Amino acid sequence: MYSWTDDVKKALSDPTATTLDLRNKLLKDEGAMMVSRELSNCPLIENMDLSGNEIGVTGTVYLQKSFSQLQNLKTFHMGNNKEIGPEGTSNITSNLTQCKGITSINMWGIGMKARGGHALGKLLDHLPHLTYLHITHNELGPEGMQHIARSLIHTPKLTYLNLEGNKIGPDGSRELAASLPSLPELTVLNLEDNTLGPEGARHLCDRLGDLPALTWLNLARNAMCPEGMVHVSAALRKCKKLSALNLRWNKIGPTGAETLAEAIPECVSLQDLNLGDNMLKGPGASHIAAAIPKSPHLKTLNLRSNKINSEGGIQIAAALSQCDHLSHLLLTDNAIATKGAAPLAQCIVACSCLETLEIANNGISPDIVRKVEKSMLLRRKWRAFTLGRHPRVGRNSAVRCLVDDMLWVVLGYLVENPSVGDGR
Repeated sequence: MYSWTDDVKKALSDPTATTLDLRNKLLKDEGAMMVSRELSNCPLIENMDLSGNEIGVTGTVYLQKSFSQLQNLKTFHMGNNKEIGPEGTSNITSNLTQCKGITSINMWGIGMKARGGHALGKLLDHLPHLTYLHITHNELGPEGMQHIARSLIHTPKLTYLNLEGNKIGPDGSRELAASLPSLPELTVLNLEDNTLGPEGARHLCDRLGDLPALTWLNLARNAMCPEGMVHVSAALRKCKKLSALNLRWNKIGPTGAETLAEAIPECVSLQDLNLGDNMLKGPGASHIAAAIPKSPHLKTLNLRSNKINSEGGIQIAAALSQCDHLSHLLLTDNAIATKGAAPLAQCIVACSCLETLEIANNGISPDIVRKVEKSMLLRRKWRAFTLGRHPRVGRNSAVRCLVDDMLWVVLGYLVENPSVGDGR
């Protein structure tokens, strides 16, 4: 028999409570039954979280009977209860239709599948105020996505939609794309790991321009290949507010990188671009590098694990020497080697905004690694100094400029002479 802990007892005995947080209490089905019985004591609940409790189908039968009492419910989280399945999803959603004020739903990892997606779609038809929907890793497939997508027209205030890991495929992408014009306030869209492929990329990207508020887009792990980058690039030119794009693990290759590089400068708000694990190699890195000076908005560029060779490293360094806006450059796990890294160490001086430069696991000589590390350390110390920790410099722009010029002279010398200051 489930034994109440003191915090669970307290949570269910307060008639004035507006939040019921029972995350990770190992309630299981028996605990869910007891929660259901006690919910009548908490008529004012607005926020309910039952995530991570190993609740199964039987537990949802008990809970569904009590949901009709929660007329003030706004936030409902029940993720990470993998035994709920399609039938349990149907049980949960059937009575939640009476809670028309719900604004947030998190039901990730509960094994919905297509049938559960159908049930959730019916619930969405009754939630005009919904702003947040998190249903990752539910094996929805194309059919489940179809049911949900066709109900999204009833959620015009949605700002956050996370569908990661649902294998919706090209057909599911087509269904979702058709619903996007109904979501004018959507700012976050996560479709990582959904087997979109080039065809799914085409369906989706044709409609991304219908999301005027979109700022964050995750399309990682979708095998979109170079063909898919044609469609992604076309969409980038239309997404004027997009600030973060994740395209990791998409088999882009040098050809896809060339296509993408042409569009990056035209996505005028893009600040964070993740192209890790895409087999860009030297030529692909060179194409992306050429876009860096033309993209003054770009702050973070992730090129980890792309088999970038020395020539690619040299081209990236040449691009950095022409820009003063990039803050974070991630080049871990490539093949840049000492030949490609030496120019990178030099260009740190020129790229005045650079805060992070990752070059580990590139076959680089320790001497060059030390140059980079020393330069970045001095850069961080100098930034702290000039941002006001030194009162005289912080208050006097003329003094700041003078000392700034002196810093670059010293920094350039230390990069060229790494043994200075090391006690050698």
